Order: sequence, then C-alpha cells, then structure tokens
Amino acid sequence: MKNKIKNNIKNNIKNNIKNNISIGTWNIFNGCSYGFSILYDSVRLQKIVDNIKNSKLDIIGLQEVNNIALVDLLKKNCGEKYLFFYKEKNLYLQQIILGIILFIIYYFIKDTILLCCSFLFINFIFKNTTFYNFSMGEVSGGLLLLVKKELIENNCDNFEYKNYECQDGDYLNILNKRGYQKINIKFLKKDIVIYNTHLNCSLNKCKNRENQIEELLKKSENEKKVILLGDFNTIKEYDEINLNKYNFIDTINNDKDITWDTKNNLTNILFTNPVDSRIDYIFIKNCQFENSKIIFNNENTASDHYGVMTEICLKNK
Repeated sequence: MKNKIKNNIKNNIKNNIKNNISIGTWNIFNGCSYGFSILYDSVRLQKIVDNIKNSKLDIIGLQEVNNIALVDLLKKNCGEKYLFFYKEKNLYLQQIILGIILFIIYYFIKDTILLCCSFLFINFIFKNTTFYNFSMGEVSGGLLLLVKKELIENNCDNFEYKNYECQDGDYLNILNKRGYQKINIKFLKKDIVIYNTHLNCSLNKCKNRENQIEELLKKSENEKKVILLGDFNTIKEYDEINLNKYNFIDTINNDKDITWDTKNNLTNILFTNPVDSRIDYIFIKNCQFENSKIIFNNENTASDHYGVMTEICLKNK
C-alpha cells in the first residue's frame, strides 16, 4: 500500500514537470502612481493587471513599473500566482531636492499658506505626475520580474535572483539610470540565465544604447544558455545589436510582428517613434524555442507597447 502511494506521488510530480516554459516581456507604460489621468488610467491599470493575471506566462519581465503603487496593485491581484523581484530605489536625493524647493518658496515668499499649498502640491500632485515618476521612480530602472510560484515549486532545481544592476545612460537618466535584472534558474539539469532590461530611448541610432547592449551581451558571454528580454528601444535597421558575434538569435523574425503600433491610441500621447516597428525583443542563446508571438495586442490593450512571448523547450527533441 505504501509503495503504491509513493508511486502515485512520483507520477504526480512527473506529470507536473513542464517540458516547456513560457517567457514574456512587456513595457506597461506606467508613468505615475495613478496613471496619466486618475479617471482614465484607473481602467488602464486594471487592464494591465487583468492581462498579466490571465496570461499563461511562467516568467514575465516588465518595464516602466516606476512606482510602488503599481507593484502593490499587482501583488494584490497576482500575488497568489507569482513571486515578485525588483529593487526599491533610494529616494534620499529626490527628497532633498523637494525639500530645497519648499525652503526656497518659504524663504523668498515667506507665506505660510503658500508653503502649505506647495507642500500639498508636491506630495499629492507632483509626485503623481509622469515627469516625477519617470525621473525619480520608486522602483530601480522601473524593472519587475514575475516568476510563477508553481514553476519554482515543481520544476526548478535551483533559483537565484541577482539584484538590479545600473548601466550608464544619457543626460536624461541622471537620476533614473537604465539597468537590468538577472535570474539564474536550473530546469531539468539545465542552467538558464535570464536578463530583463530597458534601454535608452532615442528616435535615431544611439551610441549610449549601443554601449548598453554591448555590455549586456558581454556580461552573458561566459554563460551557456541565456535569455535576454526587454524594451531595447531600437530597431534592426539601426544595426546596434550584434547577435551573431555573441551567438544570440531573435525569437521573432517576421517584420510584420510589431510591438510599437501607430494605430494604438496610447502611442500618440507622447512624441515618440512615428512608424510601426518592433522595439521589444526576446533574444536567446543555446536554447530551443517555439510558439513565439506578439501578445497583449487585443481589444484589452493597456500600453503603448505590445508584449512578446516565446516558449523555451527544456527537453531536447
């Protein structure tokens, strides 16, 4: 009887082991705690949550998660399904800057009522603007990795999260520099390294961004199986990503598959890329993959970017 129970347990574990894991990337276009408009964006933020919650992704790298308010919202709705990996940013410098602004207002105007109004404005309005959260975000690099709990419990032999690492950016990134996250996972005796990143934004070929890409590719040079995903803010025509040099391949080769769609209403809010293109990628090295596609591009669209997903094959066919 005992042997029968043990065999049943072993069979259940075997049945739960996945041969493929689904991985995604998505820039969620979240500039502030309550969105770009309190009324409009409450609906959009809920769509973000719903898209992630209803997806079948085992691992997803998010970009532009610039504040803890959104992290808390995601945890509330998806916390039973996913583990959350991110780094809260040290905001001492930002707080000092805001304190200096308040002091200057009081010193030159010396109006207590105006000082109180300024304090309320800074803490309840300015801190909820797109500008504040993009330049002084509460989450380092705006990067968040979600890993399905079930995946680690049933399929993972080893898991290690490497904290956020900063990269040099341009003059726009003085306070909120670009960077990347890294996790090491072992599935079915296969060690896989996953990077989540968000690179400099420029409408033209950009040397800073090229250096960021080169740094990431070099970092992974001595790692055998690598998945590099995120918002690279570049198109293939700029020739900034030297995949062949480091043995990476793009999981999507169809030029018609775009993540930046000018027909998407959210792409018209800011002055950005005026043409349809793909600027979000999943690159892999020494991994088998299948079923790669664009995601989050249906009627429930909640971002100016669409996402990308691919299934990584863990067993050799």
